[in-house]
Amino acid sequence: MESVRLGVRRHWLFGLALAGAIAVRVLVMLAFRPIMWFGGDSASYLATGLRLVPDPSRVGGYGFFLWLLRPLHSFAVVAAVQHVMGLAIGLVSYLLARRYGLPGWVATLAAVPVFFDAYELQLESDAVPDVPFGFMIFVALYLLLRSPAERRPSCTVPAAFLVGATAIVWRSGWRCSRCCSSRW
Repeated sequence: MESVRLGVRRHWLFGLALAGAIAVRVLVMLAFRPIMWFGGDSASYLATGLRLVPDPSRVGGYGFFLWLLRPLHSFAVVAAVQHVMGLAIGLVSYLLARRYGLPGWVATLAAVPVFFDAYELQLESDAVPDVPFGFMIFVALYLLLRSPAERRPSCTVPAAFLVGATAIVWRSGWRCSRCCSSRW
């Protein structure tokens, strides 16, 4: 119990920002129920998620993500999962900043754009692959940067897998995985 109290005292500013970010996301979910559609893109991803047959004009990874959530029969769940991914991106930003010795207030500032940017909140509410793509990239970066002096296979292999998997989630990931694979 004492360790929890110490953790709350040490990270109080980040906790306050996180609580605000959660509150904003609840309001966004209430305002844009169940999810926002982005032109023909969202319909294409949904068709892939329903049939598991990729659209020739789009990569199918986000459709597979939708297919995994299909048994829950709710677009609100898709939005909620994407909002949680957005919160996790902010958390990873904070953790990396703290890992590199930055004070708590500076590390909190690193998370604030992800927590409160209107465009980020909209993307989390859209049926598009932007947020799962960003989440995978941030988790890969965390795995690689949390212990920069050590490049253990237990960190680099999952990071390389995540960066490679971004290529099937969103077309931009193809460029990212091609660039990164030449450096590993």
